[in-house]
Amino acid sequence: MIFEHLCAVRADVGQIKDDMSTVKQRLTSVEVQMAHLHGDLAIVHTRIDGVEKRLDRIECRLELTSV
Repeated sequence: MIFEHLCAVRADVGQIKDDMSTVKQRLTSVEVQMAHLHGDLAIVHTRIDGVEKRLDRIECRLELTSV
């Protein structure tokens, strides 16, 4: 009877190992996607900064703001 319980526990542990492997793979995928999003966000911020500089120069040239 104890042997049967141990076999059942072993089977459950095996299933948990498989499930954890799947969870780790999915978590890694999420982490990679988050890293890509951070990179994309940095690019967007860089482009916004460039547009802001151009707008400042245009406003200055048109004398819309003080220097």
